[in-house]
Amino acid sequence: MKKEKICNHLIILQNIVILLYPYLLSKRGNSSRVSATFFLVILFLIYVILTKNKIIFNKHIAIGGIGYMLFMTISMFILKSDFSYEKFKMYERTIVYLLFGFSMTQVEIDRRTYKYILIFFSLLSFFPIYRGLSEWHDNNFSSTIRLFGDNWPTKFPVELGIFLLISMVILLYKYKLWIKIIAGLSIILGYIVILGTQTRIMIILIPLIFLIAVVINKNRKIFVLSCSIIILGLIIFYGTLNSYFQRFDNRNSDGEFSSSIRVLIYERSLELTKRSNFLGIGYHNFQAYSLRVPPDFSEYVHFEPDNLTYKKEIPLNNDTLIIYAYTTDNSHNNILDILLTQGILSLLFYVYMFFNIFFELIKRYKNDDFKEYKQYFLLGLIVIIYVWINGLTEVTIYMEKVNQTMFFILGFALNKNINITGEKV
Repeated sequence: MKKEKICNHLIILQNIVILLYPYLLSKRGNSSRVSATFFLVILFLIYVILTKNKIIFNKHIAIGGIGYMLFMTISMFILKSDFSYEKFKMYERTIVYLLFGFSMTQVEIDRRTYKYILIFFSLLSFFPIYRGLSEWHDNNFSSTIRLFGDNWPTKFPVELGIFLLISMVILLYKYKLWIKIIAGLSIILGYIVILGTQTRIMIILIPLIFLIAVVINKNRKIFVLSCSIIILGLIIFYGTLNSYFQRFDNRNSDGEFSSSIRVLIYERSLELTKRSNFLGIGYHNFQAYSLRVPPDFSEYVHFEPDNLTYKKEIPLNNDTLIIYAYTTDNSHNNILDILLTQGILSLLFYVYMFFNIFFELIKRYKNDDFKEYKQYFLLGLIVIIYVWINGLTEVTIYMEKVNQTMFFILGFALNKNINITGEKV
């Protein structure tokens, strides 16, 4: 009886942490989110030990996750030549986020938690939106300023974008009108903030993901309405917004488009991959180097970056372009970065894990026995598409808040209480 009482208290505590998590994701700083993540994993382990509940989980996802963690660990501790606390912290947290996502699939989530969690996310999205708009207001809404938000112009919009995806899902399902109005405001204001970051892929990706969500949802009326609004908005506001799209035509000091720099990074990454072994050069061991000089293999692995001075203002002419655009410390692509630093086997397990998560969510979405949970399956699907497309131009595998939010959502959608396949590990 005493054990049962303790287990009931653990379930309540787990749900409190889950409901608190969206707030932690919406605020600045990372320590509280990391602590909550660790705490939920520990609560889950205690609960499993006390109840001796069977683990119900898709075995293919488990194989992918375990294999990825194994080869990531090998690349971290066996191959590394320059150990640093920062890299170890990144490795440790990546492992914890994977375990966190798994824990979320096994905890006893209350039905009321399922009912309100997306609403909490949508409401709390106004915190980062406010910080972005406030920063832009302080700079007189200048088109020559890139908003840094909570982090960095490439990270902040990706983090904010997941909140907007949640608001999009609310619009597609049966929620009260006032909740849909709040979700709509979140999308509109959030997208304005993303325009302020001038992150090219995000400006295109948010409308694209919304259309994908509508297509999956098979809502023809909303699809036609959305396309009409997007086209009409482009026609009406093109002249006004044109100055905020200057990075689409931004050239470097040699007269090349800035996208050419990424192409060069990809070429260098592939060249390094060919010259390294199948286990890679070591976890997050792709050090900063200059793209102006001929490649030297040792330079990529050992060279430490100079103290670079970053500047928010976007250069308006070739003469004022900042030279740091020629320096990088990653491959700007998830697949290339894993392949180079962790090796081909780690990449295969990583892809295998997400491939099976994606198709597990599709199976659940198509199952009419779980209609009340369809919004979570749809959200999981579009979050994977969103993060993977972003991962083509940025290394989202190193973006902590993005991984925290993604595995939280995926764990929710794959929870064993709405399990279909019922495969046991």
